[in-house]
Amino acid sequence: MNQQRVPRQSYLPWIVFVGWFLLLGLLLVGVIASGELPVDYKAYQQAADAIAESVSPYSTPAESQVMWRTIHELAVLLETDQPIPADIDVQGGPYIYAPTLALLIHQARINAIIFLLLVIISVVGFGWLWLHAIQTETKRAEATRAETDPQAPQQWARPSAWWLLLIVGSWDVIASFGGLNVELILLFLALLAAWLLWQGRGLWAALPITFVVLVKPFYALLFATFGLIMMMLGRSWRSDLGTLTVAATSTFVLIGLEILRWPNWLRTEAIDYFQNAVAHQWLVMPIAEQTPMSVWNRTPLQVLVNYGVDVGSAQWMAIGLWALLLLVSLWWIRQRTSLFSFAFALAYVLFLWGRPVSWTLPNLEIILVLALWPLLTQRWQRIALLTGVVMLGLSHWVALVRSILGINANLFTLQSAAFPWETLLVLPLSWFIIVNSARFLGETER
Repeated sequence: MNQQRVPRQSYLPWIVFVGWFLLLGLLLVGVIASGELPVDYKAYQQAADAIAESVSPYSTPAESQVMWRTIHELAVLLETDQPIPADIDVQGGPYIYAPTLALLIHQARINAIIFLLLVIISVVGFGWLWLHAIQTETKRAEATRAETDPQAPQQWARPSAWWLLLIVGSWDVIASFGGLNVELILLFLALLAAWLLWQGRGLWAALPITFVVLVKPFYALLFATFGLIMMMLGRSWRSDLGTLTVAATSTFVLIGLEILRWPNWLRTEAIDYFQNAVAHQWLVMPIAEQTPMSVWNRTPLQVLVNYGVDVGSAQWMAIGLWALLLLVSLWWIRQRTSLFSFAFALAYVLFLWGRPVSWTLPNLEIILVLALWPLLTQRWQRIALLTGVVMLGLSHWVALVRSILGINANLFTLQSAAFPWETLLVLPLSWFIIVNSARFLGETER
């Protein structure tokens, strides 16, 4: 009997992948033990401490603006090579989430070490689930091809675990990891929820969707986009509609129950904050005082503000641009063969285009490469894709080096406020490549 042997090196990429983030975790444990909390988690912990004392976890708009101006002053000092005064401290930004995150940290006694463990699990979990989903799809495609046309040329290349090194080498992921940013947890839960929706498990998907949307409400754009893409691809739209209806209904109920669980005073504070959320952001500051935030934020909303559009109009224009791109995408992919990797990759890029704030582009590289690699049939296409992804990742490392050398405080990107090329070129190009690859999926009949 012919048995397939597992290559000895198959576990090595996993050892490197998991080991790398465990090593980073140990370094963070040392930082935490010294009494210094990672920058993002510090804001969460401060909000949790405030809730424990029945004090609002939210800063006033004026207090938030003080922090943004402090970051701007620090950036100016770095760029002009001036000494940094000892009283400048930007550790711990304002808390900008719904109370659920801080309340959970307080009530479940989640300290920095436990939160670090959750971030590690999320990073590893995202890599495993994304790779597993695509390997499952390529294996199924290979089996189908073998049954229908054994003489057909091999086109679907099953992705290797070595692609996980794209996460290992991502400055965007490492930066979020180093700050213990909840974004990495949300991204993993969003992928898990999408996978459950794809499997028709709407009730189970409602659990991660609820938490993600409660922490960052604009993630609803990702789930809505993914759901519409599901229904437009060549699947059973009635079944998908039922799954999405169950998920949406359950999510609304769970969110309502969670809001009722908040203490009355905390609910009042949260409503007041979200009604005036824009006033807490740097977007309302004069353009000249928004750097480096105006460079970090790689969204169309920020681009419009950079080019002189007032915040209110920019919000509606950005939403309109997202809706237009979504409609074009849905029209382009209609009746194509369904693939989870394709659907999630397209939904994620559209989400980056539609969300109001995005200082990093976590996991964009591995999402693009693994979703598109099996679909691209020409060698030059794969080389071009990989080259572009690697160059984008390297540009972020160069931005870090330039910031360390005091050349500027861009930290995450080489783009500028005057020419935000990642927003204007990289994201639209990523969207176009994904949508255009739909032609390799083949058409289906309902």
